[in-house]
Amino acid sequence: MTGTFFHNVDKKDRIFIPAKIREELGENFVMSIPFDGQPCISIYPTEYWNVMKARIDALPYLEMMSIMRLVGPLTDDNVTCDSQGRVHIPAELKRHAGLNEKVCIIGTSHTLEIWNEDTWIERKAAEENEGLANILGRISL
Repeated sequence: MTGTFFHNVDKKDRIFIPAKIREELGENFVMSIPFDGQPCISIYPTEYWNVMKARIDALPYLEMMSIMRLVGPLTDDNVTCDSQGRVHIPAELKRHAGLNEKVCIIGTSHTLEIWNEDTWIERKAAEENEGLANILGRISL
């Protein structure tokens, strides 16, 4: 899943998921906080979530519980789009990501992220200034 999509959150806290992305996600998917603690919402295809969840479950009990106490309450593992391709954003996730009316949906290969539009623009600029070119240079041919 790749691409950048700018959308609005409607009055019922729903956002439109582009058709291209809905096909890749499948009928049901998972919505949660990202594992790296960023102020956004992550959407995971169910298969990918299951792999990540298995890795968490394989951790020592105290580490697994520390993660799941943060992630579990902010996770919906049975999300579907309505007939118009919209998905509801739960209040706690909306608060976590600081979402307002304007959002940016970005594809990050295995997941989608939903960002407050202003926060995403600032974060993208910061990453570009932090030497993204150096990182990319290490993996180029």
